[in-house]
Amino acid sequence: MPYSFNGEKLKKARIYNGLTALQLASLVGCSDRSLKMYESGKIKNPDSDILENLSHHLGFPKEYFFGKNEPLKNTPTYFRSLLTTPKRYRDEQIERIEIIATIYKFISEYIDFGKPKLPEINEGTTPEDAAVRLRELWGIGTKPIEHINFLVENHGIVVTTFSMSTDKIDAFSRSMDNLHLIGYTNNKNSAARIHFDIAHELGHICLHSGLYEDMESLKEDKDEFKRIENQAHDFASAFLLPKIPFMADVSKDPLSIEL
Repeated sequence: MPYSFNGEKLKKARIYNGLTALQLASLVGCSDRSLKMYESGKIKNPDSDILENLSHHLGFPKEYFFGKNEPLKNTPTYFRSLLTTPKRYRDEQIERIEIIATIYKFISEYIDFGKPKLPEINEGTTPEDAAVRLRELWGIGTKPIEHINFLVENHGIVVTTFSMSTDKIDAFSRSMDNLHLIGYTNNKNSAARIHFDIAHELGHICLHSGLYEDMESLKEDKDEFKRIENQAHDFASAFLLPKIPFMADVSKDPLSIEL
């Protein structure tokens, strides 16, 4: 193989699978101390049987562990439940979305996916106005959105879904230059929930790309975090159910709730 064993890629694959060092060591038949030494590069090349077991239990080809690290732009990953989700679960999804980005980057050398079609949002634009501008740019008008996955992907944004180790994460997103990624959980199968989750992350992409460098520091500023989450909520609501057609519908047959 052209490269030496890459311990950093082993660590990424372990985190991708939601495993601790102790759990993976138990699966592959070595001590957790040895596994950590593989990851740190203190042991350069695992025995062939250990390598075979790593590949089997992590679901990555053996060649993966001998590849170079793919540099990706260090940008924040937005999580709906940042304040309540343990870091290990967030790290798991970050590694997943980075591997998707790496695959996309490789494929894009052979296939022209085109640039994402997103509006320029000026500072001070309200979430509702941003949602209206995106609908206009995408030619949706005020029509209902039946298949949001297809709609978003057809305009250059990558959408993927994962089984997640926790139900505390609904969805997450990340922007790297012209690459925008949205991931959502398949632990929950409500179509309405999936539509809102994707629209919420779309709001982060339109409103907050490039504004923050580190989500951990943002986590410390709870008021700011709640502010941008509320903006993404408002964007999603306006994008999925525009005000004008909604008001026109309810005005035809006014409803009241008996108390």
